[in-house]
Amino acid sequence: MTARRAPIFTNDIRRIGGNVFVVRCRDRADCEPHFRVRHISGGGDCVFLSPLIVDENCASAAADTLAAFVGAQVRR
Repeated sequence: MTARRAPIFTNDIRRIGGNVFVVRCRDRADCEPHFRVRHISGGGDCVFLSPLIVDENCASAAADTLAAFVGAQVRR
């Protein structure tokens, strides 16, 4: 017997919800301040952490875009 998964559609992703954060961190190589975008789904079972982003304005824009896509709230 084979297990079958239900396919994931765009509508499913847009209902994930949760919270999106802009997190401040430092690069270990040059100790410069950087930013990351973090998303935690409404149920807490899906977590996303972006790669390093140099500019705070770019990180904020990325957080807004991700929150709009998954139906989440941006926490600052």
